[in-house]
Amino acid sequence: MTLEEMTRVTLDHWYTNYPKDFRKLGKEEALKQAQACARLTRREMDALKLISPSMTDGEAWAESRGLFCLTPPPKIETDEDDDW
Repeated sequence: MTLEEMTRVTLDHWYTNYPKDFRKLGKEEALKQAQACARLTRREMDALKLISPSMTDGEAWAESRGLFCLTPPPKIETDEDDDW
């Protein structure tokens, strides 16, 4: 699975399951965060494949996608969130 595909899966997951949080992020920030999640997932997949060389890319994706890609979108703090 490519980084672009992982990014798309992450964005689709956020859009479908967390629409309010997704809108709060905005398109640009959501894309940036989803790309970061995809890169972290790719690193995890590569690490899993080093430990278990017989593991396929699909198996590594299935094992690691829940760590970063299929999670709620990150909360971005704004000035409005300050309790001061």
